[in-house]
Amino acid sequence: MERRTTAKQLYEQRKNYARSSNIKAETAQYHVEHLSTFEMDRKEGLVNLEDGIRRLRLLDSTGKIWTQDMLLQVDERSVSLVDIESKEELENFTLVSIMSCQAVLTEPNYSSILALTCTDVGQARPDLHLFHCVEVGAELIKNDIDSAIADSKDGRKNRRPETLRFNQERMRMSPSPRRERRASTRRATHQLPTAAARPTTRAHWTEIRTASASTRRSDETPEMMAKRVDRDVDAQAESRAYEQMALLVSNFSFSWSRWNATRGAHQLVMQVTLREGEEAAGGDAWGLLLVTAERSCRLRMSESAPAFTDELPDGAELHSTLCHALLAARDSTPAEMRAAATATPALTSTLRQLLASTRVLSYC
Repeated sequence: MERRTTAKQLYEQRKNYARSSNIKAETAQYHVEHLSTFEMDRKEGLVNLEDGIRRLRLLDSTGKIWTQDMLLQVDERSVSLVDIESKEELENFTLVSIMSCQAVLTEPNYSSILALTCTDVGQARPDLHLFHCVEVGAELIKNDIDSAIADSKDGRKNRRPETLRFNQERMRMSPSPRRERRASTRRATHQLPTAAARPTTRAHWTEIRTASASTRRSDETPEMMAKRVDRDVDAQAESRAYEQMALLVSNFSFSWSRWNATRGAHQLVMQVTLREGEEAAGGDAWGLLLVTAERSCRLRMSESAPAFTDELPDGAELHSTLCHALLAARDSTPAEMRAAATATPALTSTLRQLLASTRVLSYC
């Protein structure tokens, strides 16, 4: 049965925290639930925080999230995870090992998520650690960690004390993160036994993380594995391509190209045609577009060509962006230029997020 904290108990905990001597000593501790840890591996489809949150949703929807209560402590040197009952340190992240610290406040099942991306010396790939913040909001913990990192880099101690005072005021004025979850999700979400029933040691914590990682990899469906290719797509080129595809949807349609999977890490290939009177992909009206982080251009070859070549059509030029390559290639009318320039932010943002979430240029 899931433990419940009454409103009065939660208020007293928050009040005691705000008054605690830990603040004065510039060592703060926060009650969090560890949700999961992911290794950031492009081959596993994990490149950024959005990929990690998407994987969290997948595991949560299948009841594969095992939460563990712990304390997250922040001081002038590190961020550490501590067992609530035994007070044993489970893991320690030095401030220099923290690559990024982000707060996610948009997930319906976990209203306040703290995301730490960390890497140790000699570690090939960074780890993404996700925590559900129980009593103090993720944005306040993020501010604390960010200020500790800033002071560590500057060699001063002037930002964090002010941040902690600001956090105290915010905690007095604002409610705690929403602890309740939907009933259907609560039935599918598991919680590890508390330390009182099963003391957590560093070795046990490492065992949990290892077992969790193996479960995540086994959750990949055959369909997902079939689409995953052994190919390290340039993240900057891919992100810029999605942004500009979203801007151009009023005039152009884009489609898969069989040549995309053959081009290595730094080149993306797609088919493109005008939306008006478009025909099935691969037809004569469809052309090929080559996109990299530095340039974009139309290609002379067609989708049905026997071999790939990066030759340009007669009179064609290299352009800095996908937008320029398409609009300049066909002497766009003023109306078409305005359509691309005045696309509604809501539409382009939604399309960009959909493209970035599905990563169609990486998995085709």
